Amino acid sequence: MDPARLREALRKQGIHVHESDPVLDVAAICELALADTVKAIDGLHKTAAEKISATTTQTIDAAKQSAAAFVTDAANWSAEVLRGAAEELSAKVLRELRPELARAEAAARLLVRMAWLTGSVGAVALVALAGLAGFVLAGLGHG
Repeated sequence: MDPARLREALRKQGIHVHESDPVLDVAAICELALADTVKAIDGLHKTAAEKISATTTQTIDAAKQSAAAFVTDAANWSAEVLRGAAEELSAKVLRELRPELARAEAAARLLVRMAWLTGSVGAVALVALAGLAGFVLAGLGHG
């Protein structure tokens, strides 16, 4: 602090200090000590803030890793539960559909037999019709 300003401030309060009074030197020393103390406290605050920030970052990273592991475990568990449920459902559906499948296969075999029978009857009828047509045509040709 400027000694002249300090003397002026003291004079306004009714205290007169001579220019060579050592109290002005003490005041200057106190001001320097105070400034150094404030700088040291600022440095400590900055260091503490950096440590808190680093610790917070580490804590957040650890929490993310824990959350990722938890989500992965939950997904694996869910997949196992769903896989088991799907297997049970598939087995139940197959048990219920087997009789229906057997009936459908029997019906398909019956339809194939009927188609062969129909084709055979149709072929026989066609041969008979052709024979009748040949007989009629032969009769017309001799007549």
